[in-house]
Amino acid sequence: MSRPRSIVRRGFTLIELMIAMVVIAIMAVVVMPALAPEDAIKLVSASHMLASDLEYAQSASLSEPTDPIVVVFDADAPRYWLARASDPDSPIERPGSADAYLMEMGVGLARQLDGIEFEVANVSDNSIQYDAFGRLDQLDNAFVRIHNHTGEIFVSISASTGSVSVVKQSPPVVAPEPPADPISPLPESEPIVVKTR
Repeated sequence: MSRPRSIVRRGFTLIELMIAMVVIAIMAVVVMPALAPEDAIKLVSASHMLASDLEYAQSASLSEPTDPIVVVFDADAPRYWLARASDPDSPIERPGSADAYLMEMGVGLARQLDGIEFEVANVSDNSIQYDAFGRLDQLDNAFVRIHNHTGEIFVSISASTGSVSVVKQSPPVVAPEPPADPISPLPESEPIVVKTR
């Protein structure tokens, strides 16, 4: 009597492959939300990106003071662009590429920053412009409120120096009133004593 030959398996069955694919799909569903930035991190990223772009605009304005850079904020969409003062509606080219220097939240370089909104304060025409010395071309500090449904962060631009800072609290829009009498006299009941040798 002859023994039946044993069959040697050389691959996976269809059921084994399908089980493996289901396990991989479940792992992807669990891991993918962890890879997406959280909304609070989006605020910080957007504020630092804007601060960097403002500093670049200041630097470029210093290097070419006859036609300074303007940072223009779109009033209808969460985006801004860098342009020359002579043509503020046309974005300049991003250094090192032929792409327009346009930052739209949720698109392109800012694709992870969807849901971010901008509000500009103390500026005219929704634009921030530097002069030939790197200062703002206005007397008041400028502020940009960056917000989404989780909170807000402010980017402040000093009018006198052009320096940019990111702050978590709302900066004052108007400078506080100086005291009426900055030097307060001594009360009349206390005599002034001067000792001499």
